[in-house]
Amino acid sequence: MNPKNLRAVDMIYVLFHLLLTAVNLAFASSIPGWLFLAVFNIALVLFILFAARNAGEGGGRVWAVLHLFYPAAMITVTYKQIYVLVPAVRPGIYDNVLIAVDRFLFGEDPTVFLFRFAHPVLTEFLQIAYVSFYLLPILLAVALVRRRRFAALDYTAFLIIYGFFLSYMGYFILPAIGPRFSLHDFYAINIELPGILLTNAIRDFVNVGASASSTHPDAARLIQRDVFPSGHTLVTLVSIYLAIRLRTRTRYVMIPVGALLIFSTVYLRYHYVIDIIGGLVFFGLTITTGRLIHDSWQKFRGLPPFRWEGA
Repeated sequence: MNPKNLRAVDMIYVLFHLLLTAVNLAFASSIPGWLFLAVFNIALVLFILFAARNAGEGGGRVWAVLHLFYPAAMITVTYKQIYVLVPAVRPGIYDNVLIAVDRFLFGEDPTVFLFRFAHPVLTEFLQIAYVSFYLLPILLAVALVRRRRFAALDYTAFLIIYGFFLSYMGYFILPAIGPRFSLHDFYAINIELPGILLTNAIRDFVNVGASASSTHPDAARLIQRDVFPSGHTLVTLVSIYLAIRLRTRTRYVMIPVGALLIFSTVYLRYHYVIDIIGGLVFFGLTITTGRLIHDSWQKFRGLPPFRWEGA
């Protein structure tokens, strides 16, 4: 299989899952289901190689569609693998470090401060904004597909997935579960921060996605340790950056919704402010190193670097 068939997003998927395979092998004694995960990663790598070859050699519409859309479909699966790996590699929880930084910067806990301004209407509005995280990259991708801007779509897929993977690696640095557990009563949040209509259902959806439940007696032990850096901040900023640079009309929606989304992560007690700052730093790392990696891979494939103009 010719590696030059791989797009940049294929390449980082392959490299990242080979890295995860190495982690599973290195920490096998601490990882439940390590063999399954290692085999899954290798199978995914082989699928990507096969899909890239078939899509590039006229293998038919099915392979072309699979090759185009698997990055979005598989990102959640990768996220859940990180759920298993982080506690095995970094078994401690470092919320105390993040809390100390926030208190140093602001003199108090930002989530406690924001509680003074809580209102059910505001909570409902921000909880909806929070869950739009899953929709903003899709909105941008759909806009690019409709305009048949496939070079821009390829670069968008690469940069967003690369940002996700960087945030996943960040979770190994300071595993933490967030202020809704460390500073507040997780089981009282529906009482303390009530919404109006959709808030509780959205919270339950978010909790299940992070492998916990408001009805489980030990949710803090089960919840994904994915606080620092804020992936919501990182990926939202990457999506907004791309929408602006590519001059899509989606930017008029994504900028205000994205700003509310980032604010909501603290107001709703999912993140510390230092997580948002970490997301900003990782955002800068994503767009600077991402461009270099993408264009270097394009050069390896014998293709021109990405250009904003005309993409």
